[in-house]
Amino acid sequence: MWARDLRAVVVDEAHLVYDWGIASGSGRAAFRPEFGKLGLLRAKLNANVPLLAMSATLSGPSLPSICSALQFGRLPFFALDVGKERDGCTYDIQPFRHAASSFHDLLTILQPRDGSNVLPKTIIYVNSRSKATMAAELLRQHLPESLRDQVASFTAMDSAYEKRKTMAGLRSGSIRVVFATEALGMGIDLPDVDMIIQWELPKDFRGLVQHFGRGARGPGSRA
Repeated sequence: MWARDLRAVVVDEAHLVYDWGIASGSGRAAFRPEFGKLGLLRAKLNANVPLLAMSATLSGPSLPSICSALQFGRLPFFALDVGKERDGCTYDIQPFRHAASSFHDLLTILQPRDGSNVLPKTIIYVNSRSKATMAAELLRQHLPESLRDQVASFTAMDSAYEKRKTMAGLRSGSIRVVFATEALGMGIDLPDVDMIIQWELPKDFRGLVQHFGRGARGPGSRA
């Protein structure tokens, strides 16, 4: 039996148990109701199998619901809050000098480093698919021709092929700048991102934390 050999159960991005798995107070159905039923798995497990739930953006008000859904409390458990500080991350706020819709300020920020012909690896978060594709095209138009192929966009509406192609380019370094929506967020692990730029106000603070969490993920890296 698989349960006999199981050593632990780990629920990553545990805030989604609440955000996606538990119906909202507005009466809308849960987006992924199965997430809210993960606790049922514990009934099939030996009582000694530990369950670990982790999240960088779990809010205090949702904690009781998540604990209940995962059946924490039925067995001894403890909660540990280690904060959201990230080693290797430096934060900065810059005022717009041009209209935000022009994206011209990026021409100052996104400069090849050390005389190379390579842009800093950067993810720029915007709030819609149309802005991501438009911004990528605008930036390409204003960059030297030799740098234009280093710019791309990434949204939930891209085809699976387009997403794989963009991610492969990011990993190989052929793509250096990506305008992205929430689609390039949780679960994306790139070790060498130089900058995360939040171009527009995110939907909520948790989204901002998730975005900034894409930087400085590799050993000794900085963003």
